[in-house]
Amino acid sequence: MSMEWATAIEILAVIDAYELYCKEHKEYKNSRAVYAIENIGRVYKDRLRKHDFLDLRKEG
Repeated sequence: MSMEWATAIEILAVIDAYELYCKEHKEYKNSRAVYAIENIGRVYKDRLRKHDFLDLRKEG
């Protein structure tokens, strides 16, 4: 599975905003996204390690 670099950065920015929201709103149930965020982080780290991001500029 490939992931476009720009898309990955945008997703990480959304995660940052979500985590900040949760930090500022302690009453919000954060468990809804914990595993999804962990999985996204795992995939992102794997893509970085493999230099395997999809480069749409090369696709045409």
